[in-house]
Amino acid sequence: MPSSSAKNGNIDPTLERNPVVRARGWLMPYAAEFLGVMVFVMFGCGANCQVNLTRNPSTSPGFQAGSWTSLSLGWGAGLAVAVWVSGGHVNPAVTLAMAVFRGFPWRQVPGFWLSQLLGGICGAGIVYGNYLRAIDINEGGIGIRTLSTAGYFGTIPVSYLSNAECFVSELIGTALLVLSLFALLDKSKNNWHSGEVAVGIFVMFTGIAAAVGVQTSFAYNPARDLGPRMFTAMVGYGRQVFTFRSWYWLYAPIIGDFLGGLIGAGLYDVFLYKEKSNVVSKLFQTLRSCCGDNGSKPLFNRSHHPLNLEMATSPKPMRQRVEEYINQLQDQIVTALEETDPNAPKFKRDSWVRAQGGSGRSCVFAAPINDDNIIDPNNVQEQPTVLEKGGVNISVVHGLLPPAAIKQMRADHTSMPLPERQEGLPFFAAGLSLVIHPRNPHAPTVHANYRYFEITEPQDESHKESGETPQVLAWWFGGGSDLTPSYLYPEDAIHFHKTISDACAPHGPQLYPTFKKWCDEYFYITHRNESRGIGGIFFDDLNEGPHLKLPNNDVKRPTTPDEIFAFVKSVGDAFVPSYVPILRIRHTTTYTPHQRRWQLIRRGRYVEFNLVYDRGTKFGLMTPGARIESILMSLPETARWEYMSELGNEEGTEEAELVKVLREPRDWVPESHLSSLSLSLFLFCTLLHSGLPTKNWGKWGV
Repeated sequence: MPSSSAKNGNIDPTLERNPVVRARGWLMPYAAEFLGVMVFVMFGCGANCQVNLTRNPSTSPGFQAGSWTSLSLGWGAGLAVAVWVSGGHVNPAVTLAMAVFRGFPWRQVPGFWLSQLLGGICGAGIVYGNYLRAIDINEGGIGIRTLSTAGYFGTIPVSYLSNAECFVSELIGTALLVLSLFALLDKSKNNWHSGEVAVGIFVMFTGIAAAVGVQTSFAYNPARDLGPRMFTAMVGYGRQVFTFRSWYWLYAPIIGDFLGGLIGAGLYDVFLYKEKSNVVSKLFQTLRSCCGDNGSKPLFNRSHHPLNLEMATSPKPMRQRVEEYINQLQDQIVTALEETDPNAPKFKRDSWVRAQGGSGRSCVFAAPINDDNIIDPNNVQEQPTVLEKGGVNISVVHGLLPPAAIKQMRADHTSMPLPERQEGLPFFAAGLSLVIHPRNPHAPTVHANYRYFEITEPQDESHKESGETPQVLAWWFGGGSDLTPSYLYPEDAIHFHKTISDACAPHGPQLYPTFKKWCDEYFYITHRNESRGIGGIFFDDLNEGPHLKLPNNDVKRPTTPDEIFAFVKSVGDAFVPSYVPILRIRHTTTYTPHQRRWQLIRRGRYVEFNLVYDRGTKFGLMTPGARIESILMSLPETARWEYMSELGNEEGTEEAELVKVLREPRDWVPESHLSSLSLSLFLFCTLLHSGLPTKNWGKWGV
């Protein structure tokens, strides 16, 4: 196969088959943290050295180069450039806050911290080498090292502050820094590109340093202080950089900064953050428990139903919030797919209205049709488009659910009530459903669905006259995404599953493995004894009540409407990064008529599943006034059925390799992936091997 590549240089290294490039992909986030902190420290410590060393006439160019203002500007510019270049956290306190409040994977935290620390050491080393001669002159001789010049690298507070006061000063500064950073990066308020974010960070950090930084030399970043401090200890300053002022280095620029970062992030989430914060939600639940609310109220007490109260994070009803989200997600996905093939026709936007109540928009792609396409579907020259057929549809419908549909749905939705009247029950359903069928057999088909469903009380005349919303009797979220390749690329499968796994992780450790297993079970073609594809995740009937698939109440999982909606948004937002990079790489692979034939046979299996087993298709066909064109949009444009075909049954072939996986599903996110600890040890050993002096490390316990 040709080397993995993509147009315009948009290559996802984690999808490369080359092991060197793949390793580079795994190391990139840690390398970004290393380089980011290194650049930050080079700017800041360089400014410190320039301002302080030019005070001595022996090392001055005839004037003092800078002041406290230039120190603030140097550190501010350093942080802005570091974040702009690396795109990383560049601060262990920020990494911790992101893990606690924004779902950053905890398994990556140790690797990030070590990378940041090493970046601080290397940045200080580069500045030290640049100013070595000037430092010798200022110290009064070669090799003489005192705290007076050590303070150009690690922080040394003013003498009139106690350690406790230094701790408070660092805590305040770091809290202000992280609070401001969370505000700057809040997508519900801002939609800035990286250059604008860098300018904002420069203004923010320079202002904080100028306002509250003078008393402690404004660390506000454990790696910015500890890294340079470790370096100075290794090059001759010795233990004094750690022993002066009774462990000051630990209390203020490490504990104070970590705690300040958590306080700043917490304040922002409690008072200003519009999206769902799991930490704040758990805090409020704990406070309620302490105040005597032990959760013993009936689960479906209608006067206190969570969907009939104003949400803590939004006053809008859940049905409105879901409708707004799926509209935004549809635009995002269609735009990403159109950018993959800019010369192809655009998706057809087809808005429609349902006579029985509701509306929707179908965004459908179909290659231009002519007789040659139909007669010779393998004629690639006549069919240059990346996609053969695809649709990204949204629907927001309401009306009466027939008793027959209710009876069928109750088998999968235990919270669904039985109708008291023959005409059925009022329902509301909003969702996004997509299926993409690429032309190239090496590019996999993908399906995704994200939906919300409500059953309400029948609306009588009093409700209509008053305009009141009927009481919600039952509600749930469902959805998922899954990949259906014709040819197996393990790296594609790993990328797809890992992206989804990372999106699930902040919302509970059991969600991905449970929903992955559910997906393997759901997309199973019983009469063929094989799965439709290589899976992904599938979930349904997700609400505040007990869930048969998630029986362990001691393990974290989303339970409130807000928490579940946040989870659905997380996996929905992960669709584009999970699939589009694969499509960009595989659609350029050369293929043969033999491979096209196998693709069409696999599409026949796709049709079989959708028409025989799929719940969504069956529900749509049973719903009065359903839009059949949108329901059957999932079917491929071309499929094939062969009697007793040999394809897939011949041992040692690529087709047989796929069939083996379809009959025996695999875990595509193995525990053997490069862990933060192994990465940390790798970077640590690399540092030692590079020749960095380590003879003084034992003096201070490293």
